[in-house]
Order: sequence, then structure tokens, then C-alpha cells
Amino acid sequence: MLFSAIAPNRRDERFEALYYEYRQLMFAVANGVLRDEALAEDAVQQAFLKLFENIDHIPEICCPKTKGFVVIIVRRAAIDLYRKRKRQNELSFDEIGEALGGAAEPEEGFGLTEAIMKLPETYSSPLLLKYSHGCSDREIAQILNLTLENVRKRITRAKKRLSEMLAEQGVHDVGR
Repeated sequence: MLFSAIAPNRRDERFEALYYEYRQLMFAVANGVLRDEALAEDAVQQAFLKLFENIDHIPEICCPKTKGFVVIIVRRAAIDLYRKRKRQNELSFDEIGEALGGAAEPEEGFGLTEAIMKLPETYSSPLLLKYSHGCSDREIAQILNLTLENVRKRITRAKKRLSEMLAEQGVHDVGR
């Protein structure tokens, strides 16, 4: 125990590098959802706790997949805080729409990435965690605080909706 205080282990070093690389981005994402700096800081802290629990699933600190993973985690933490606050304060419909609808929709496209980005977050997050980040259903359930069955249903529904969206755009050869 004393030795770990003197010479931090590799896992702690990786987490520290992750912290310094993404702390500002995470705050910006959380603040974009919550529009409250104090709550955004809380969301970032919760996200870092989740990231620490899952640091072994992050192969490289500075890569696009890790960046996407980090953004998903902090966005989920911010939305969870927002929902908790909403339940406590009973916000008006205008405030709810303003806080959750802050990001503009991507431009019309016909690619897989554009289609995934158009999916609701409840579908896109598990899909990205599974296929882009290689997380198992059990890991996704833990990360997103969902049941295993819920994760599986969301992934199935996401693939179905993604297939429908791509078919509408003329892309018919989509693997499942």
C-alpha cells in the first residue's frame, strides 16, 4: 500500500494521462447539456469515476475511439444529472427542450456514421460502445447503468432502425 503511494502503478498513470487529455472536452460536453458549471463539474467527476472503473478497456489514451468513448460517458453522466435535477425541480417543457436540444442535427448524408449520429442517444450509445469500442453487453450495461436485457434490446432496435434509415437512403447492403 505504501509502495503504491510512492510509485504509482501503470493504471494510475494511464488514468492521469486520460484526465489531462480530456478534462476540458468533458467539461464542455457536460456544460453543453446542463448549462450550469457547477452541475457540469459534478457530471465530469461522475464520468471520471466511471472511466476509472473501465480504464482497462481503453487501449490508447489519444485516439478517436477513446475520445468518442469519453464523450459518451460524460454525456450520459450529464443527462443522468439533468434528469435527476428535473425530477427534483419539475422544470418546464421549454427548459427541458432547451437543455436537451442544444446540439444541431448533422447534415443530411448517406453514410453509416451520419445515420448512427441521427439515432437517438438511447440507441447510438450502446451501439457505439459495442461495435466501435468493443465492449461486451455486460460492460455496456455497467457503463450506462442499464440491465443486460435492456442493453440487448436497445442494440437490436438500433440495428433495425439503422437498417431502415439506410434503406430509405438507398443503401440496401447493410450487415447485421
